[in-house]
Amino acid sequence: MTIVPDDELTKVTLRAEAKRSVGRQRYRLCVERGADSSSELISSEDRALIGRSPQADLVINDPFVSRIHCEVAAEEDGYVLRDLGSKNGTRVGGIRIREVHLPQNPRISIGGSEISFSLLGGAEEIGLHPEGRFGRLIGDSAAMRVVFTRLARIAGRDATLLLEGESGNRQGARRTSRA
Repeated sequence: MTIVPDDELTKVTLRAEAKRSVGRQRYRLCVERGADSSSELISSEDRALIGRSPQADLVINDPFVSRIHCEVAAEEDGYVLRDLGSKNGTRVGGIRIREVHLPQNPRISIGGSEISFSLLGGAEEIGLHPEGRFGRLIGDSAAMRVVFTRLARIAGRDATLLLEGESGNRQGARRTSRA
């Protein structure tokens, strides 16, 4: 048995290389019939808002469509369509819904318009913020680093932003930050 003095021990720490980007599935929303026929949105964002408002991701100038009518949101097990309290409802396959997991190539009806939803081949690479923090916000997960990338992109604009979510403390208190 050989005894090695403490001053000769070397501590080696190996770190996995941090991810620089994440791949996100691309999807397409296309107005097939009604107002703004042939308008489309191709995106890989976690959610897309559909409505009459210019703030919607897919704008449909149909008087029977609410300002922010519904949303398509990515979840772990697929995409979900949610009605966001619209006056005239959201329908899939003729059935009025509040929330539904989207089947393959559904037809979404809102107001007098019909929208198709389809997944596109290939993932879009979204760059991750190089650090696990942005200002006073801390988070090293890929989801938070995507948020930090978006915040860095808009940080120079003269705008008010409300960022809400769990604080991560043990009590699970909800904290609101203004950036």
